[in-house]
Amino acid sequence: STISGNTARGVGGGVFNNRGLLRITESTITDNEAHCEGSGVASRGSRSTLTEVGDTTIAGNVDDDVALVFGCYNSFESLGDNLIGLGDQVILDAFNVGDDETGVLQP
Repeated sequence: STISGNTARGVGGGVFNNRGLLRITESTITDNEAHCEGSGVASRGSRSTLTEVGDTTIAGNVDDDVALVFGCYNSFESLGDNLIGLGDQVILDAFNVGDDETGVLQP
């Protein structure tokens, strides 16, 4: 799936996981914008939230590509083979499985 060209007034221009399990696989999330944080994917920073990402590109969004919101617990987990753009280092550190790459500016 491709998620592109969206805008959020708050967080999560492309996708926002507020609570629970969200699994994103075989997708491209690019060219989205959030006026606060998480232009690509925003995930609530709590233990009741888990955002799993596998074989997916999250890059080329306005400002940041991945973000933790409303908390500081890293709720992102890599399933491997991802291309991830910009975000806080604690999130990017989670993308170290298989052929994950971070710092990708364009998908």
